[in-house]
Amino acid sequence: MMLERLAHWTYAHRWKTLLIWVVALFGFLFLGSALKGPYGKSFSLPGTESQKVQDILKSRIPSRAGGTAEIVFKAAAGVNNPAVKARMEGLFKKVAALPGVEEVVSPYTPAGARQVSRDGTIAFADFHFKAQAVDVPKAEADKIISLGDATKGRGVQIEYSGDVIFVSQQQAPGGAEAAGLLAAILILFFTFGSMLAMGLPLISAIFGIAIGLSLVLLFANFISVPEFTPQIAAMIGIGVGIDYALFMVTRYRQGLQEGLDPESAVVRAMKTSGRAVVFAGTVVVISLLGILLMGFRFIQGLAVGGAA
Repeated sequence: MMLERLAHWTYAHRWKTLLIWVVALFGFLFLGSALKGPYGKSFSLPGTESQKVQDILKSRIPSRAGGTAEIVFKAAAGVNNPAVKARMEGLFKKVAALPGVEEVVSPYTPAGARQVSRDGTIAFADFHFKAQAVDVPKAEADKIISLGDATKGRGVQIEYSGDVIFVSQQQAPGGAEAAGLLAAILILFFTFGSMLAMGLPLISAIFGIAIGLSLVLLFANFISVPEFTPQIAAMIGIGVGIDYALFMVTRYRQGLQEGLDPESAVVRAMKTSGRAVVFAGTVVVISLLGILLMGFRFIQGLAVGGAA
């Protein structure tokens, strides 16, 4: 009965309903932009053996508890060639002076003697940071690369590795959502053969995604929200939003084809497909929020963001 009354009201006040959605959209976008919280970068697994090891490293060997970077170099003349050694030691000294670097293990020291290949043409230096890789500023990783690029050449090849380098070079997702949306546009257009029928599921999904992402930014003030949460939420929103709206539009068009007037078709769509959408959506939300029971702080925002 509630869905039926809602269907009658929204049909009778369709322009008012549209206005409410537009106001809600821009209102949440403004709040999400003005009051957004920072993304969480901490990664911990309380109670697990890996976390216990990490805690032991922090307390007993702090220099090995943070992120790492490696500079791998190859010299045809041999890594112990005096000219090559002087250049590389100069590079290591500059990298060691970076604020976030805690310790350097050079292949030219006894501790790093094993870091030289048997033929003596390849070696690497280890750089241990004070913070975890996700907490090391990208500027520091970029500085390592720029210093290395300025040193290489003249018979020396230099490459970079380690989690600090890997994290700094990660590209923010974004193309996947656009590709998914484009695919949905093509599929819906060829399915319905109508721009209006194609646009309704897309518009409803876009409204829901925009409001949901704004809520994610607001939730970041209270819970740990990983940086990739908006991408996960957007992909869920595109799939679920279009899918559920497609149910409603298909049932509405079916009612019109059977001779129902538009209002009756809306009411029947809400009473049938609408009920299924509410039930399915509730199950999805409960399932996503179930992630909170795992007790891992760094995925709390992922659970709430997906549910939003």
